[in-house]
Amino acid sequence: RWEGLVANLVINSNKEINVTTIVPKSTNAIAIDAKPPTSVQEGESPGSRGSFPMTISTFALSNAAIRLKDASVQPYTEVELKEITGTVTGLSSDQNATADVKLAGSVGERSPFSVFGQINPLAPEPKLNLTVSNSNMQLSPFTSYMEKYTGHPLNRGRLTMMLHYD
Repeated sequence: RWEGLVANLVINSNKEINVTTIVPKSTNAIAIDAKPPTSVQEGESPGSRGSFPMTISTFALSNAAIRLKDASVQPYTEVELKEITGTVTGLSSDQNATADVKLAGSVGERSPFSVFGQINPLAPEPKLNLTVSNSNMQLSPFTSYMEKYTGHPLNRGRLTMMLHYD
């Protein structure tokens, strides 16, 4: 259970994401003797040896916030997901398992959103079956993207949508 989590996600002007900078980049590669793959034994699934099986019964968020700043566009864009509450239940690296996702919150001040469905991002073949919806989302914070990719600014407007990813 994570109560009051606040995450700041920054995309720098060079399009590098701040969380990727905490993992050191290896400049001095160390040569490792690679062993040829061995055959899979009867009753053993391919990829099961050497893998790290993981299961998280419930991952719960309560009153979380994610702040996104994208400095790769000018002027930079800032969006905040607030009051994020919900659960991801049954997350597992088992390729046949799916986790149930039930999350809700708001984009900015008065734009509720929800995400629900099933996922398995830890399986060798990731699975995704999600419905994402929001209502009354202010579009003007995304004007930098519109100017960059279409040549026209978004001075005002709101968006209500429901998307299903499968």
